[in-house]
Amino acid sequence: MARVEAKVRGQQFWSERFSVIDTKVAEIRATPTLADFDAMASKLMGSAVQREKEQLAQLYAEHPELRPSAATTLAVTLRAEADRLEPIDLDNWLLVVREDQVQTMLACKSAIVSQHLAQANR
Repeated sequence: MARVEAKVRGQQFWSERFSVIDTKVAEIRATPTLADFDAMASKLMGSAVQREKEQLAQLYAEHPELRPSAATTLAVTLRAEADRLEPIDLDNWLLVVREDQVQTMLACKSAIVSQHLAQANR
């Protein structure tokens, strides 16, 4: 069906296909990463987190018995580090998947150009 449409519409058909591919590639490349979302969230929540830390420091200064144990503090620290690292792994994987998609689309575009040139030279 596409071959018939390509023969009837000619260059306009191929221009539209290239435009679709280029738009999709641009969308994939413009998709924010998890790190981008994390940075936005950190920026938005930064002052609230700082206020909470200050309030806890004041609370613990007034009531040292409420301070978490060293083991609890270590567990919280390790969990925070894991929370920081897990999205990086996922982001790296997503970047590979996105780049594979882009390369596949660009290969399709290249194949279309080659085939179109071959047909034009017949």
